[in-house]
Amino acid sequence: MDEDTGAAAPAGEPRDRGLEGLLAALPLGVLVVGAQGRVHAQNDAARAAFGLSGPAAFADVFPRSSPDAPPFAVRRADEAAPEPVEVVGRDADGTTFPVEVTVSPGPRPGTSLVLTRDLRGAARAEAELRRQRGLTELLLESTTDGFLGTDREGQVLFANTAVRRLLRQRASDLVGRPLAQVGRRPADATLPDGPALSDVLDGSGEGAGGGRAVLWDRYGTPLSVQVAVSPLITGEEVVGSVLTVRDATEQERVEELKRQFTAVVSHELRTPLTAIKASLRLVTSGVLGPLPEEPARLLRIADENADRLAALVNDILDVERLDAGTMPLEPEDVDLADLARAGVEQLESTAVAAGVELVLGEVGPARVHADPHRIAQALTNLVGNAVKFSEAGGRVEVTCRRTAREARLAVRDEGRGIPHDQLEAVFDRFRQVYASDAQRQSGSGLGLAITKGIVERSGGRVELRSRPNEGSEFTVVLPLTDAEEDAPPPEP
Repeated sequence: MDEDTGAAAPAGEPRDRGLEGLLAALPLGVLVVGAQGRVHAQNDAARAAFGLSGPAAFADVFPRSSPDAPPFAVRRADEAAPEPVEVVGRDADGTTFPVEVTVSPGPRPGTSLVLTRDLRGAARAEAELRRQRGLTELLLESTTDGFLGTDREGQVLFANTAVRRLLRQRASDLVGRPLAQVGRRPADATLPDGPALSDVLDGSGEGAGGGRAVLWDRYGTPLSVQVAVSPLITGEEVVGSVLTVRDATEQERVEELKRQFTAVVSHELRTPLTAIKASLRLVTSGVLGPLPEEPARLLRIADENADRLAALVNDILDVERLDAGTMPLEPEDVDLADLARAGVEQLESTAVAAGVELVLGEVGPARVHADPHRIAQALTNLVGNAVKFSEAGGRVEVTCRRTAREARLAVRDEGRGIPHDQLEAVFDRFRQVYASDAQRQSGSGLGLAITKGIVERSGGRVELRSRPNEGSEFTVVLPLTDAEEDAPPPEP
């Protein structure tokens, strides 16, 4: 054993194989600093970290420390201070790096045993963490959307530049405050209040959600905003929420202008249309005398197109009323089976003209509380679409049945079907699944949007199942009336 370090046994001297195995297995580097200040590596981890192939001068290994100063100046066991300390090490290339050392008395008097942990990996990880944090902060501060973060108790943790600019507040005005106080309506405000941020957050629970809210800036100006709420998750634990806040004032102004424009244009169209249709009906009725065949044919075409234009104007008005929540509904208890029978009877001639077989399938009583005229309108849209997009010789079936709590009015066709990625888009306004349909088929492209709006305002939903080349099935689902719900469903 070396007299200075006790490190390596001379040739021929017995070795402690167990100790050597333990040192080799240690993930920490093991060094011995001799009485003369020489450094000896005791295991592979130390040799690899410092690039040592033999004894080295202390200054070559720890260039900014001294063997006679803390933390290396440990001579007796009672001086041991086994608290890790960060110092600077140097490898064989002369590159310095952070290293954590724990120093205790060595195996011989005047020597020190040094356990080392290379911190380069930790430093790189910390630098990467700082970089990622900086990038996240840059993204949050650069976006035009406002971001607010809260903890589980609703205290604001962060507020980016966009939301501070929107509310004309400083970060110190927002961070650390309860969310209920952010954008709160001033006590002396005369304008009506609206949902607050905390209301939107409470409505979302711990999941995603959102909605409209009204915030008030520093100077008491109300702002309409659209808020999206997402859970703030660490690991598998929800620790708070992130609110995305977008100024909706301009959007609402544009929507109001659009509603006004649509109402004015629709009114201005309906007035002359009424006069045109009345005049055409008067002439084609023969009251003014018989017409030659060709003029009569042209007048019939004009009358049909006037009807189509009137239907388009009505569809546009219905869409705007649905958006504004002003579509008049007069709900009453009604049996969907009766509406199914009437709808098939009403559109049978249309189906015959298109060469499509329209049939009434399984129909059972199913009473709901809804506006029968609007539900009939929704059914007419669905059946009309099914007939329109079926090939000659195809079949359209209307069924009505009930489950324990719901009534299901379905329209099934054997047409081309709808691609999976278009199942939601078919309910958009002016949407045609196939581009050729816009040229081949007449229609406003508003029927399904109106149907969906009517059914949802009636407390129900529209379900759609479809496969390309196998047809589609649209189902209007409405809650049964209380009395109907209590009755057992019919036997299959």
